[in-house]
Amino acid sequence: MTIEQLNIWKFVDGKAGHEKQSEGLLQGLHQICNSVQVEEVAPNLRFSRNTLRSLNKKLPPHLLVGAGHDVHLPILRCKLAFGGKSVLLMRPSLPNWFFNLLLIPSHDSTGNFGNVVHTEGPLCPVSVADKDSNLGLILLGGPSKHSEWDHAVVVAAVGTIVSKNPSIQWKLCDSRRTPESTLSSLPDYPNCSKHPCQEVSPDFLQSEMARSQFAWVTSDSVSMVYECLAHQISTGVIDTQGTSSKEPSKVSKTIDQLVTSATVHRFSEDEPILNGSVSTSAGQENTRCAQVVWDRLVENEV
Repeated sequence: MTIEQLNIWKFVDGKAGHEKQSEGLLQGLHQICNSVQVEEVAPNLRFSRNTLRSLNKKLPPHLLVGAGHDVHLPILRCKLAFGGKSVLLMRPSLPNWFFNLLLIPSHDSTGNFGNVVHTEGPLCPVSVADKDSNLGLILLGGPSKHSEWDHAVVVAAVGTIVSKNPSIQWKLCDSRRTPESTLSSLPDYPNCSKHPCQEVSPDFLQSEMARSQFAWVTSDSVSMVYECLAHQISTGVIDTQGTSSKEPSKVSKTIDQLVTSATVHRFSEDEPILNGSVSTSAGQENTRCAQVVWDRLVENEV
């Protein structure tokens, strides 16, 4: 028996990073199934009579998909009330066995009850376009519990990258974590434009990734590194910790592994130039994970 239409309830919590992960998986599932119907469900479900009546009007789900701690309980409640298989795209704060399948980035590894699939970084939607060898991105993160932020090191690295690659038009983008002092300390360069995150459209970065050949990403932003790789961008990392003597975090260990495998290039004053080569195919993790979901939770259930 084959399934004519795959019905998916996508749980959203209003956080762009979480929704990207769900969209990456859905993109892969669209490649496997010709007909996919997606319904969005908000996470603040209290299961009042009106809420149940409203949800009951939706097509019964084959899959309940989401990322973020706020969607854990709503996914489980809807599974009990309406059926379907649960897919969580993160390390859960509840016991693993509560969910049918967990897609967890390898740097967030956890115990495996047979329902854990490790991914190469978080999933994300991928846009494919012809690459322009004259376009590059510089993506800045900021301090976090996993990474320090050496302001002077980052500013100096950006200056070196831009000046040593004069033929490339760079677009520099910050994030919500980027200190204001970092962006304001960067001088104007003829081949680099600044694009503060609060001033660009939600799809700006994905559109630029589709066309850009090169990207430098600060080492605190491991998810952004993987997003660049998913878009087949030649990617380098800018260390943000300077000469910190702290014990390496899981983020820094992941970056070290990517550098050791020559998947990404680590910035140095002597090597501020990327060679343009990539070792991944566009969106391959989306496709691989979607196939796992299909094989384990869909095909064997119809």
